[in-house]
Amino acid sequence: MNAGVDGKNNNFGELAATPAITLLKKTNGTDNTLAPGLYVPAGSVVTWDYILTNSGNDPLSAVVVSDDKVGAITCPATTLDVGLSMTCTAKGTAIVGQYTNVGTATAQDAFGTVVTATNSENYFGALPGIAITKTTNGTDNNAAPGPTIAAGATVTWNYLLTNMRVEDSRRRRVDDVHQGWYRCGRSVHEHRHGDRRRSDRSGGDLF
Repeated sequence: MNAGVDGKNNNFGELAATPAITLLKKTNGTDNTLAPGLYVPAGSVVTWDYILTNSGNDPLSAVVVSDDKVGAITCPATTLDVGLSMTCTAKGTAIVGQYTNVGTATAQDAFGTVVTATNSENYFGALPGIAITKTTNGTDNNAAPGPTIAAGATVTWNYLLTNMRVEDSRRRRVDDVHQGWYRCGRSVHEHRHGDRRRSDRSGGDLF
């Protein structure tokens, strides 16, 4: 039988060419389509993998991968046979805060049909450290003179700690120039990124 006028496989008993490509993007080896994604130290090296698969029934050529933030991505080949996959890689430096970038893969089959796939990735770049807010009898008083308290009355200082670190903080200690130091909470509990813990002068948890 004769081929169709467009040269594609549309003869009786033959499958029509259905080119397709899929893209899976990963950050440091993990898939993070939803924000905030992977927590990484700001300033550290971030590795993005772009995994391409020929999910159609026609060989692909002119395979190109780009990223809206990184730019052009180098791949090991520009062709991809049916059912095969290849991984393209790029590296960058983690910035502070939320970061989202989108990878795009394009290719074409032997008849010039162009196929495209996209996939987004997320990470959150965090700075190491811990934030502390100290209150006196429930009020925050950074500037003098602060609250007026009767001499001899009980004064309660609360210390609100917020973990700004990427990793868990297992040791929590507050040093006060006037009241000395004490631990906040029990060391057997982990204090994860973004967690907050409040302690009074005696070091007991209030929540």
